Amino acid sequence: MNKYDDILIKQSRFILMGEMMANISHQWKQPLNTINLVVLSARTSDPSKEELEKYFDIIEKNVNFLASTITDFTSFLEENTCVNPKNIIDIIKEIKNIIDIQMIKNNIKLDIEIDANCKRYLLSSSISQVILNLLNNAKDAFARNAKDKKIKLKFIGKKEHLKIICCDNGEGIKDNIKDNIFDPYFTTKNKDSGTGIGLYMSKQIIKKIFGGKIEVDSVKGETCLKITIPFSQNCYKEKRKK
Repeated sequence: MNKYDDILIKQSRFILMGEMMANISHQWKQPLNTINLVVLSARTSDPSKEELEKYFDIIEKNVNFLASTITDFTSFLEENTCVNPKNIIDIIKEIKNIIDIQMIKNNIKLDIEIDANCKRYLLSSSISQVILNLLNNAKDAFARNAKDKKIKLKFIGKKEHLKIICCDNGEGIKDNIKDNIFDPYFTTKNKDSGTGIGLYMSKQIIKKIFGGKIEVDSVKGETCLKITIPFSQNCYKEKRKK
């Protein structure tokens, strides 16, 4: 990538980091409250050994959850994304841990479908940034008073490539701007809620890291962003262990 693209990608990562930190702060409230209540109960009562074990189990479960969100966040921050392949299942798990709270907060149903063929695929973890951008873009496509909001994310394994399709039933994209949505700094959002570099950055990663392409298909009632990634050193099927 050239210096200009590299600057935009880093800028996009910083924007996503801010959103992710907001998500993590929401995710942490409930487990922290649970831990606080358990500690308070242990201090203000005279628990038996069995009750203490239950308290410890609850604390351990919630601490592990807090640790997992930090692991997912730091994983996203890694710079060596091109040399760090990850299994699709692990990538999706990390993404869900990051974005689920926003889907719940905005009353959006997120449906993820993964072909059985894809479950052994390994991808450069830079795909996480692309998928997070697609989901955030789809999330912002809904009007504030919209009902029955749905986002569908599909992973389809083909003979020579991987297809990733992200569809939403939001407001759609007008025909006269379809050709512009991947341009840097082009956005239909308010200035305080959109920068216009997310989709541009996603296209550059798909093109220059994966050698693939990303296209938009918007008809009344549904908008889909479709990614095609050919098999390469950054997208390949894990060999079965003998």
